[in-house]
Amino acid sequence: MGASAAISELESVHKIEYLASDLNTPSVTLFPSRAQVYREIKGVQLKRGTNEVTIVGLSQTVDSDSIKVETNGSATITNLEVESVTNRQLFHEVYPESDSESESESDEEEFSDDEAKAESHELKSAKDSLQEYRDALAAARDNAGNAQRRLDLLGAIGINNNSKNGDSIQTTLEQYREERKKAFQDLTDSNNLQRELTKDVEKAEKKYNKLQREEDKKNAKENKAKAQAKKEREKKKALKDRLKGEAKRERQRLRDEQQQFWPLEVYSVRITLEVAAFTPMTSRRGSTSSDVDTVKVSVAEAEVDEDAGPVEVDLAFSYVTSAAYWTPAYDLQLSTTNASATLYFDAMLTNQTSESWKSCKVTLSTSQATFSSLYDTIPTLVPWRIKLAKSSQFLGNNPDITRSNEETSHWSNNNRSHMHAPMLLEQQNRNRKMMVRSKGSSAAQPEALRSGSLFSSAPPPGGLPLPAPPPAPVASTALFGSAAPGAVNPYAQQQMQARQRAMQQQMQAQQQAMQQQQAQPLGGYAALQSNNVLNDFDFDSFLNDQGEEPFNFDNYKASQVEETGLTTTYDLPGLKTLVPKFNGSKQRVARIPFSNVVFSHTVVAKYKPMAYLKAKLKNSSKMALLKGSASLTLDGTFMGKTSLPRCSSGESFSLSLGVDPAIKVTYPKPDVRRASVGLFTKEDSAVYIRTIELNNTRAVGGRAVNLLVLDQVPVSEDERLRVELAYPRGLAIDNANGVAVGEPGKANKDENWGKASAKLKKDGQVTWDVSLNAGKTVKLTLEYAVSMPSGETAYQV
Repeated sequence: MGASAAISELESVHKIEYLASDLNTPSVTLFPSRAQVYREIKGVQLKRGTNEVTIVGLSQTVDSDSIKVETNGSATITNLEVESVTNRQLFHEVYPESDSESESESDEEEFSDDEAKAESHELKSAKDSLQEYRDALAAARDNAGNAQRRLDLLGAIGINNNSKNGDSIQTTLEQYREERKKAFQDLTDSNNLQRELTKDVEKAEKKYNKLQREEDKKNAKENKAKAQAKKEREKKKALKDRLKGEAKRERQRLRDEQQQFWPLEVYSVRITLEVAAFTPMTSRRGSTSSDVDTVKVSVAEAEVDEDAGPVEVDLAFSYVTSAAYWTPAYDLQLSTTNASATLYFDAMLTNQTSESWKSCKVTLSTSQATFSSLYDTIPTLVPWRIKLAKSSQFLGNNPDITRSNEETSHWSNNNRSHMHAPMLLEQQNRNRKMMVRSKGSSAAQPEALRSGSLFSSAPPPGGLPLPAPPPAPVASTALFGSAAPGAVNPYAQQQMQARQRAMQQQMQAQQQAMQQQQAQPLGGYAALQSNNVLNDFDFDSFLNDQGEEPFNFDNYKASQVEETGLTTTYDLPGLKTLVPKFNGSKQRVARIPFSNVVFSHTVVAKYKPMAYLKAKLKNSSKMALLKGSASLTLDGTFMGKTSLPRCSSGESFSLSLGVDPAIKVTYPKPDVRRASVGLFTKEDSAVYIRTIELNNTRAVGGRAVNLLVLDQVPVSEDERLRVELAYPRGLAIDNANGVAVGEPGKANKDENWGKASAKLKKDGQVTWDVSLNAGKTVKLTLEYAVSMPSGETAYQV
């Protein structure tokens, strides 16, 4: 071979092509919004010079800029190209239809019911004996008949020979006598034998009939058992056919699901590698010096190197896809009998790419975690501020400071939510029906659904119409003239501001509901059901039931957890296979026990006269909990879905368990007593009395419940407007000890109701720590006085 030929051969490109579906996937790292996939190719046969390795079939959900390729160092990567090509694989070749007819199945043989059955040996022997007796009886009858005919014949011969040969009469009579004697003896013997054989035949017939009846009964039982067995075989065959049909439909469903993920276009990655045609050598073998002497091999040496065979290298490449991810899922089981809980931490693994990752190590990472918001939070008291203004500025519309603006808006929103609940449920049902009808259809929606009608505006995506804008304020006029153009009505302003705040809160609540419907289109009704379950739950049995412990689901292998900075990784045990599918697969990550769970109640009767049950848990494990949805179970009763907040190791978190219907809260209207005091300086004062009545309706003998009750008094922002707390007496701001308060609901019945202490906090907030015994009622009284100069009126800021 010449030098030019050798150089030409070295410069030729050696091309190798691999299908992505044939490559090994050692590991996959799933993130909350993406996944990083690691693939490898072992034993790639390269030739010296330029080599081109092409990997075809990567999903187009792959971020092309994230593709990285590495080699073990025997070759140098000089170029990397990614392009979109048509998928050359055919779906029916990769996923052929299963031919159920060709499956070799050993069906059970069915025996014919018309098969002749063999008689038993005893019955056959009786039948043969009966036949022998009958044959013998027939022979005896024939012998008797023969003897009778001989007698008749002898008689006829004797008559005919009476007149002939008188000399031979004696001889004839002797012969007649002998022959008749023999015939009569034969007749007598035959008759005797006939009588005996008749008896034997009767006995044999009785025996045969008895055995035949027994055989018939036995055959009837066997036929019944055979019919039952045939029925069972037919039932099993029908079940087998049904299971085969279901398996066939399931295979078809999976095949259809795979077809939906089947790509028409795929990514092709072309990797260019160079294998040196020169042999680098150092001055000393094994030297680590960076000075390299490059020696050009001769043509003969090159031929020897070529004959030595190709160069074998290993390739490893990774890429990031946005169509695979994981989400946390929890199962929280609370036990009130021993104040403990068990949290099962699961991971929902989702792969919606066109690739299947078989037998790979799966690692979960919390990097870039995003989660949804919490719902049903306990109301927070907002400071209640009031000011002074001239009474003349209100033009006869005296302002009311009996209730705060926030209290009014909350009550208004609560009433609207009760009114809109059936409408919301109906709209969600309508949305689900529309989604079912439109599933699988790619046609665009009609223009009438996208734009508003001519005379009315279109509803928002969530389904509930937006509230109408507040009406324009009506100009207030006097009886004989209009008000001054520049006059400002503080009461009208604060009323308008209250309406605007209420309207804004309503719009925000509806927007949150619409966002929840858009994020989870089928979850609205489930959420309403969950709320109904929480509201209708029997808290009496919940807090007093001494039932069984929750079922033990501890038979699993725990994941390896590692925290690096703000990122936590979980290595799932064993090897997993992730195939493209719409529904994710759930994998158990960890089991976390909780002890000393604190159950408490919170009452904000000013906004909503209900007792909210709350559980406080402390994360004593070394694992940080991510924010996600959780299935809640209380003492073995499934309550519904809730949201679990993020909680680091050593921290505590609280979960709202809904409203406890066993705690009845009564918050009547305020009692107002107005008066004018002072001799020289007149002052108007009003005493406001609010009463909160708590009734623990649980059976007597049950455990006492702890309640945190919140209320407030207004806070003055004018020194001439005084607000004085009259009861509970002796309260001071941030006094840690508190004041013992509370009186029984009924003097005779509720004497041993429990205990309560009141505290005063900043911004006029009054709190009661109440321990209420079962079956008892307590009254908590809040009394405060508001004083202002005569002619002035207090209004809310």
